[in-house]
Amino acid sequence: MTTIDIDYIKTANKVRGFFFFEPATLRGFSSRIMADVFEGPGGIFFVTSEKRRGFRCEDGERLYTVRRFNKATGSVDTEGEFQGFRTRKQALSRARECAFGTT
Repeated sequence: MTTIDIDYIKTANKVRGFFFFEPATLRGFSSRIMADVFEGPGGIFFVTSEKRRGFRCEDGERLYTVRRFNKATGSVDTEGEFQGFRTRKQALSRARECAFGTT
């Protein structure tokens, strides 16, 4: 059984023709990728952070998003709301819950 880590996800995404992890894409959203990956019965999840932007968002606050990786297609989707978490801890907790179910 292959252990899924963030490098596996990045490679699978690129090999299947997606651009989620391309430097230009990450720069465009000021994105950072957390190394933690949660693989469980609910799927495969990880967390990104992006700087908050837009009207009334000039402070550049960093917010967190839970992402779902589809192993079959290599795609990455947002789980829940984009920038839905104010802290890394909240987002990682939610990613874990998505993978393994609520405790």
